[in-house]
Amino acid sequence: MSNDKLQFVTLMFVDIPTAVSVREAEGDDVANAMVEECVSLISVVRKKHSGKLIRTVGSSMICSFEGGDDALFAARTMQTCITEHQFHCETAPALRIGLHAGDVVFRNGMCTGETVTTAARLVTLAAAGQVVATEEVYSHVSNEAMEMMRPMAAAEAMQGRLRTKIFEVLWRPAPVLKMVSEAPVSVAAPRILTFERRIRLDQAVFLRMCSAISIGAGLLRRAARVFRDSPLPAFRACS
Repeated sequence: MSNDKLQFVTLMFVDIPTAVSVREAEGDDVANAMVEECVSLISVVRKKHSGKLIRTVGSSMICSFEGGDDALFAARTMQTCITEHQFHCETAPALRIGLHAGDVVFRNGMCTGETVTTAARLVTLAAAGQVVATEEVYSHVSNEAMEMMRPMAAAEAMQGRLRTKIFEVLWRPAPVLKMVSEAPVSVAAPRILTFERRIRLDQAVFLRMCSAISIGAGLLRRAARVFRDSPLPAFRACS
């Protein structure tokens, strides 16, 4: 009697690519301890989002989720947990995660089918610290989850081989941009006021100088006329 069961699920492939570099730099014991910590953190998140563990192979895991939202939010939380956790190794661990949805044949706790093959190939496209998903996942998630996905750049070749569009799942908080106008008033305002006072003072001095020059010019013109019209020979000679 066959125990095959066909089910539509979202598959998650999780890999820890930094395990190799930790093993080479710090030894097997440190690398194994790091992988165990990662698997433990991932398992807690997976269970919280109703995910099932299918298989663990070295530093890689295969999980299944009944809903696309569960898989997507679990992947985002896994990345955050690994990033924020304090590990006892010099090289910071990082995950790469691939999500793909489709019909899967479950047999004796294992899974087979084209969906499994696509998900396994998809995770190799992700960089360390990245989550990627297919159009099949995008088509089966909520609007809230869709807003966390964007088409992946420079993935045309892989999209052709996998025959599906590929999306990147955003999980890092958006950077907070500070505007120049947010400078402390106690620092910026006095400088601005002082500058404005100096401008007003310079204007007043300039106007006074112009007035004085105008008055002086008028006096000079009067003196010139007086000298020119004077009957005295000395004055006429000076003019």
